[in-house]
Amino acid sequence: MDKCANHPTAFTSIKCKRCHKFICGDCQMMFAEGVFCSAACAKEWREFQSRVLTRGPRKTRISITGCLQTLVLSAVLVAVIIGVLYFWLGTLSPVEMWNKLSNMFSLMF
Repeated sequence: MDKCANHPTAFTSIKCKRCHKFICGDCQMMFAEGVFCSAACAKEWREFQSRVLTRGPRKTRISITGCLQTLVLSAVLVAVIIGVLYFWLGTLSPVEMWNKLSNMFSLMF
């Protein structure tokens, strides 16, 4: 429990819905939307909520350049992985790579 913002001797656990100040039973103002410390806080909270509700959901767009960048980055990453495997194993054949890797791992365990 904390002290009321307006009455330091009164302890409370209730907060204003907008400004989050602790308010005692004497300072509380009940509205349909909840408990507020003042009519001004309630008005500001209603205005904010109306702006949020009228704005609507965010629109998302798929960017062609973003898709191309992702594709190019993926291709470069795959090429680097294949290059590292080629220099490490000395072959580009997937079957030979698999056989060499499986032999290496079987020797390790």
